[in-house]
Amino acid sequence: MELVGTMGVDSTAIFRPSPRHDPAVRLFCLPFAGGGAASYRLWPRHLPEAVELLAFHPPGRAHRLREAPLTTIGAMVEALLDEMSNWIDRPLAIFGHSLGAVVASECARALEARGHEPAHLFVSARPFRRPAEARIHDLPDTEFVTAMNRRYQGIPDEILKHPDVLDLLLPALRADLQALETFQPDPSRPKINCPTTVFGGSLDRAVSRTDLEAWRGEVAGSCRIRMFPGDHFFLEPQRSHLVAEIVAALAPQLEDSAKADAML
Repeated sequence: MELVGTMGVDSTAIFRPSPRHDPAVRLFCLPFAGGGAASYRLWPRHLPEAVELLAFHPPGRAHRLREAPLTTIGAMVEALLDEMSNWIDRPLAIFGHSLGAVVASECARALEARGHEPAHLFVSARPFRRPAEARIHDLPDTEFVTAMNRRYQGIPDEILKHPDVLDLLLPALRADLQALETFQPDPSRPKINCPTTVFGGSLDRAVSRTDLEAWRGEVAGSCRIRMFPGDHFFLEPQRSHLVAEIVAALAPQLEDSAKADAML
């Protein structure tokens, strides 16, 4: 796994699990709450050479543990845009799961405002607008963990068995939940223009098919809904099928690249 920034300059925020020599499309992947870039380390196995994956690794976890985690969606979007600016020499697509879906959609909106419309936006396991719920990010540890698992099926049993590991994860997880729970989108801002695909898990207690359909109201262009077997974290057991859907959605960019290569 390679950390790379502009012109080969190291970056602590971007991981390239499998660098491509001349990709037609770059796929930026954003983690769920408490997660990091390692969630996407195996995805390149299912991607063609024409698609390069770059995974965003936020501060406050793993090798960035000493950095303060970000606590607002706006700060997360700005951090991501700063990193993306190094990679806009060719088409890019964005995938985000849960918290990452909100950040991905806001990033797509910001890129469009700057004249860099993404080739495709993929949002996963997150309604754009969630009905009002009790805030949990500022609960005491035990109550916070219980609420996380009740709402999102979110902390693996292996982690819960090791309090020392859990203690390391909780600050970033709380910060991510704070960002979600305090996010107040401006209802008057422009809709997303780029083609959008929305993914969900059929057994997700936190996000229903109806929740996902609401994304159609945020997108001016095409918006497709695709459901997979599984709960809120279907993305790992359904990895190969999920990535296949992403590759199929990127077919126009891949076909254009292949035609250009054939003309050379």
